[in-house]
Formats: sequence, C-alpha cells, structure tokens
Amino acid sequence: MSGFTLQKKASQAKVREALYETDLPGEAEIAAWEIASGCARYHAAWILNFGAFGAGLVVAPRRVFRAFLRGRHTKTNLYKSGFDESRLDDITVGMLRDQLGLRAPLPSARATDVWLFLLWCIPSVLAWLLFPFLTVILFWLIVRAKL
Repeated sequence: MSGFTLQKKASQAKVREALYETDLPGEAEIAAWEIASGCARYHAAWILNFGAFGAGLVVAPRRVFRAFLRGRHTKTNLYKSGFDESRLDDITVGMLRDQLGLRAPLPSARATDVWLFLLWCIPSVLAWLLFPFLTVILFWLIVRAKL
C-alpha cells in the first residue's frame, strides 16, 4: 500500500471516529458498525475491528449490538464510498452522519440481525482468547532459548 493510500485511510479513520465517541465503548461501536456494514478488502480493518468488537462485548454489549444493527441497515460506509479529503473543510460531522445513515432511527432487530451478531461474536471473542495462548507460547520459547 502506498504512503498516499495509508495517509488517506488514516484521514478516513479520523473522520469516522468523529461519528461515534472515542472512548472504549465508542471504539467498540465503530468496530461493530464497520463489521456489520463491511470493511471491504481492508484486511487490517477487519482484524482491528474484531479486537474492538470483542472488547465491546465486555464493556458495552448493548451499545455494540445497537451499532451492529445500525451498520447492518446502512447503505454505505467510508470503506465503500470513499472520502474526498479536498472537501474536508466543506463537510460537517452532521453531513457525514446523514450520508452514512447514523441519524436514521434505529431499526428493529430481526432474527437475521441477531443471528449475524452472534456469529460475528465468535471470531471477535476468539481474537481475544488467542492473546493469552500466544503469550504463553512466546514465554515458553524465550525460556527455552535461555536454557
């Protein structure tokens, strides 16, 4: 990925975070909304969102579910529609919220929404379960190398 593309994606991330709070529950909401609305081919976004989604299940499960539900019913997101940085001075957070459908009333959860939420919970929780396992393996390899 070129430096320009990385800079562009970083700017999009900053804009995106203006749409939800930037505390831990807010980051989890962003992750849930992005997972539900799709991160396209941005593999790093999927991986990072799994971690934040999993953490959100612990600290703010209702907020995560509501953001997931909103993401399931949104028509687009910044990964799909892109963001023209030359218009940054002309666009307000309110305009972005309207474009992304974040001001629309929260739709009622359907059975499909609940099942997909539960399905996405699995890799998100597994992402967190791998950390202690990998830490033990790394510790074992370091101790073994010193013996």
